Formats: sequence, C-alpha cells, structure tokens
Amino acid sequence: MDFVHTLIQSSPFIALFITLSLGYLVGKITIGRFVLGGVAGTLLMGVLIGQFGVHIDPGVKSIFFALFIYAVGFQGGPQFFSALNFRTINILMSAVVMTVSGLLCVLAAAWFFDLDRGTAAGLAAGGLTQSAIIGTAGDAISKLAGVTEEAKHIMQTNVAVGYAVTYIFGSLGPILMVTWIIPTMMKWDIRGEAIKLAEKMSGGKPELNPGEFNAISQLESRAFQVTNSCSVYGKTIAQVNEKLVDVAIEVIERDGKEIELEKFTAINEGDVIVVTGRRKA
Repeated sequence: MDFVHTLIQSSPFIALFITLSLGYLVGKITIGRFVLGGVAGTLLMGVLIGQFGVHIDPGVKSIFFALFIYAVGFQGGPQFFSALNFRTINILMSAVVMTVSGLLCVLAAAWFFDLDRGTAAGLAAGGLTQSAIIGTAGDAISKLAGVTEEAKHIMQTNVAVGYAVTYIFGSLGPILMVTWIIPTMMKWDIRGEAIKLAEKMSGGKPELNPGEFNAISQLESRAFQVTNSCSVYGKTIAQVNEKLVDVAIEVIERDGKEIELEKFTAINEGDVIVVTGRRKA
C-alpha cells in the first residue's frame, strides 16, 4: 500500500489514467435497468483515489477545464439556440422552473445543514445531474478572495465528493418518484391511464397487441405551389417551420426536381412544397 501511495503521489498521470480506466469499468456495472455511466463511475473512482493525496498541477487543471467548457458549449450551444421557437416555449419554461427550484433547494439545504460552498456546489451538480457545475464551481472557488489555499482545496474536493454521493440519487430518484412513489401516494393507475390516453389519441380504437402497429396514421400530406403573393414566399425553411404547429415542410420541388432541405433554404416563386401534419392541425 505504501508503494502505491508513493507511486501515485510521484506520478499524478498514473492516478489520472487509473481513475479513467476503473471509472469506465465501474460505470458499465448494471443493476437491474440502472447503469451508473462512465462520468459518475470516473468521479467515484476519482474521489477514492484522491484520498491518496494526488497533487495536480494548476496549469493542467486550467487546460482540462477549458477543454471541458469548450466541449459542453460545442455540444449544447447549437441545440439550445435551435430549440428557441414558439413550439418549445413550454419545455423552456419547464427547464427554467426546474433550474430555479433546484437552486433554491440547494441553497436551503446548504443553509439548514451549514454546508460549505464546495459541498453545496457538489450537491447541485449531483442532484440536478449537471456535470458542468463541477468545473464551473471548481474554477469559481479557486478565485475566491480572502480564503486560504488549504480551504480552497478542501472546498474543491468537496465538490467532487458531493457530486459522487448525490448523482445516483439524482438519476434514480426522479425515476422512482414518477413510476412508483407518486403514483402509489396518489393511487394512480399509470398503465390504465396510458391505455386511455392511447385510445384517445388513436380515435377510440382498441389497444394494439404487442408487435402490432397502425398501418394508417392520422397524418396527411398536401402539396402547394408558391406564388409571389404567398406568405411563405422568400422565407427560409427555418422561418416557416418556426411558426407551424404539428405541421412541417417535408419536400420542396423546384423546376421539376426535388431539392435538399436545409435551414436556410429559401422558398421561391413556382416551388411546389409538400406539407405533412396531423389532419386536425
């Protein structure tokens, strides 16, 4: 054990790669239908291996934090802005409510249990299953004024500890609440309500047996030829689809040939557009 302790302290990169390999191995462990995942598994192993007192150079921390922020922004940025339209306003409002309520719960828990800033940030990251909070919180803690380096190190360590402890509950908790605890408390029959909803959406038709599907759905397509007096003339596909509800442009035919649809494809005079949507839309 002393040899391992000395080796890890003298070679931090060995600890890094051991954490990654063991973390992904632990993340593949399946308990029923629940899988911990590589991120949570790596953090758990990082907390354990970190007890050996591994010291990481601040420059390495800054580089990896910058890469982390870039990766999060590169993945989430386009998805966020592409979702900003009238059809997703309810989803966006739900996300805002969930974020604010989660923050208030974390602040209340930190005040009630007298948690330090690092533990509170880890609680938010794990409870809300938002790994991005870890890097942001660690960077913010390192810039705190009037706090000793030792206190900063303890708080940064507590961020990972709080995340690792609460991540499993943050992932599994909502599933148990929605599928078991709340229906049991409210005496709801989830399966029965799902069947009723399916019958309502299928126009009162009986429930399908396993493996069966409706060959004819409640969708319909119609073709329109664009003139210079049409409201869609000169607009792009993205602009038109943004104002449509349960309807979308599927095909555009120009000069007798189908053209490739892109967000910024403009609709010209003489184009034949095929619109698909629900019959009641």
